[in-house]
Amino acid sequence: MRGSRLALAVGVTFVVAAGAAAGASGPAPIPIWQRLLLAGEYRGFTPQADPPQVGTPAVSAKETQNFFDALKLPAVTAEFRKDGVVRGISEDLSGPDKRRGGLAFVIQSSSSAGAARVVSYIDRASLLPCAHSCTVSAFELKVPGIPGALGTKRIRTQADGPKPDQRPFEINFVFFANGPFAYGMVSSAPPNSIDRGQLFAAAKRWYQRVKDSPPVPQ
Repeated sequence: MRGSRLALAVGVTFVVAAGAAAGASGPAPIPIWQRLLLAGEYRGFTPQADPPQVGTPAVSAKETQNFFDALKLPAVTAEFRKDGVVRGISEDLSGPDKRRGGLAFVIQSSSSAGAARVVSYIDRASLLPCAHSCTVSAFELKVPGIPGALGTKRIRTQADGPKPDQRPFEINFVFFANGPFAYGMVSSAPPNSIDRGQLFAAAKRWYQRVKDSPPVPQ
């Protein structure tokens, strides 16, 4: 688990050593926890200090349904079962001020096709209307520099009411699959204040780091 700087250093040493042993055979395996966004990849955003926990398929389905409340848990569970989901992990990201935040997640499937289906499913979920009546609009985004990547923008420009979850906001999503892994990052901020160029650059750095690296044998 990536919690302390020492644990991170040990993990990096492991991957470097494995890469040296792999030689010309291809990229070294990367543990799922190290596939999350690392500090410095999304500039201005800091990964959580507490070690993220690797979750079962059931936990991954529940967290996905909690985030996208228009989804129903039995449907998410069935989809993840069909897609061969075996584990998942996520981390919170602290932004440069209290109005900005984010999230990164990795879901491992049993196949590349399964990971691609997970990305497609979660992308569609990010475009769904609210579970209840609201003034949120959703739009597709074109994500450059990452093959097959998908993106979404959700925005509410005027408050629906006095409650915190009725305030104006904007959320941008980037999703991509590589090998048996589905990746996603989320950036939230007040309306029209997300630096999308910075978001896409972070996603590209992330993709380039994990690209074609196989899972660690279990």
